[in-house]
Amino acid sequence: MDTIEKEYHGLGCNWIKRSLRLTLLVILSLVGLLSTNGNAQCLPAITISPDAPLPNGMTGMFYSQTFKHQGGGYSEVSWHIPYGAVLPPGLTLNHDTGVLSGTPTTAGTYYFFVRATATSNGWCYGERNYGITVKAATVMTFTVSNDPVTVGQKITLTAQVSATGGVTPTGTVQFAVDGAPVGSAVPLVGGIASTDITAPNGGSNGSFLTTAVYSGSESAWPNSGRFMISVYHYSLQDDATGDQLFFSSNGNYIFKHYDGASSLILKGKGTILPSILPCTVFLQHNAADREVRVEFNTCEQVGAATVIYQGVAYSLSQGSK
Repeated sequence: MDTIEKEYHGLGCNWIKRSLRLTLLVILSLVGLLSTNGNAQCLPAITISPDAPLPNGMTGMFYSQTFKHQGGGYSEVSWHIPYGAVLPPGLTLNHDTGVLSGTPTTAGTYYFFVRATATSNGWCYGERNYGITVKAATVMTFTVSNDPVTVGQKITLTAQVSATGGVTPTGTVQFAVDGAPVGSAVPLVGGIASTDITAPNGGSNGSFLTTAVYSGSESAWPNSGRFMISVYHYSLQDDATGDQLFFSSNGNYIFKHYDGASSLILKGKGTILPSILPCTVFLQHNAADREVRVEFNTCEQVGAATVIYQGVAYSLSQGSK
């Protein structure tokens, strides 16, 4: 009887010991699971910064992000990407410095874990999950239908956006004139957005600034363009050649002659002459290399001009003049 009781008590003690060990393992496991991003082999756990998510990247542009660790009681760690996770193509993680860097090549969103393992204790590590969105690089071509223009003239602003890697840009384009938005943002259709504006007075500079800002999308990087447009009060266009002369009430003018390799753009400032004729404006400019004479009827929008530059004469006639 004594032997049976001893064996029974011995079995009971062993069962209690095993239960205690099991309970302790469960507690330690829970501590490891509840640790921010470490494991139960080192307390306090190794934690990794920065917080997620990571900044976006752009294809073709160098990217760099440094990871840091704290806790665990170890000053030196090695860095790895566990679980067979895939980094954005073109990026690599330096095992010694914790720097993720390179030039992304493919647009997309990539998820992965970063692990910091104590150099002197491979059982002590911390890890954290991250995501990086790589957006396709974009190119914006911003054009205007006319330049120069006259005050009050209707012109069209057009923004064409393309992206690398076969990505089709979506999103919107916000147009503006001298910093003031033109209506609401215009959605891209086939990579193109456009809007019409009325040319404002260019003020003392004789020009105004137009801008187009592309919002970007989940897969395409934002972009922008700008165009400075010269604006004048009056304009003449020759009925036969298409040559143009724009001028303003302060005497500023620009002459455009279209003839392939012999084309000419001539800017200057002349004098607005007094006129007793109704609706009639006269411009004259005499200089060493040129002579410019303009007569323009602002009511009928007809006129004539003669430009002599370096001995070559150009004549313009618009309408009945």
